Amino acid sequence: MGGSRSKSSKKQNWNVTAAKNEVEHFPRPVQLLSITLSATSSADYDSSQQQEVCSKE
Repeated sequence: MGGSRSKSSKKQNWNVTAAKNEVEHFPRPVQLLSITLSATSSADYDSSQQQEVCSKE
């Protein structure tokens, strides 16, 4: 039982290392952040447009 436990923890550590390597490989997390921000702002814009249409009716 103990052996399987250490295996799973090793796998988790490998996932963390892989994630760190990915971040280093793509040194532009800001780009991803800006894409997310623009997506949310456009969604807010769409909802405000819909509200305007509803109020006009």
